[in-house]
Amino acid sequence: MTPNRDRRKPNGKRIEGLGLAAKIAQEVNGMMLAEAFVAVRSAGFQLNVTKLDGVPRKAALNSDVLDIVNVDVIDGIVKRGWVG
Repeated sequence: MTPNRDRRKPNGKRIEGLGLAAKIAQEVNGMMLAEAFVAVRSAGFQLNVTKLDGVPRKAALNSDVLDIVNVDVIDGIVKRGWVG
């Protein structure tokens, strides 16, 4: 699976902020955790694993919640990604 690297709207404008975070969260679904980490970090966001193999993880205290992409990981594969 090759992720879509085009981060522009159909009218040519660049996607930024929360829209970019949502697009990145959607792109990482189905990726291995290491690939998702690289994709999220290269877009300028932080990756937060909320569940690892069904076990909830304690969330780290971060000052800026908008710069975080949350993911659920099962067997090393990202099953769900969202911004929150």
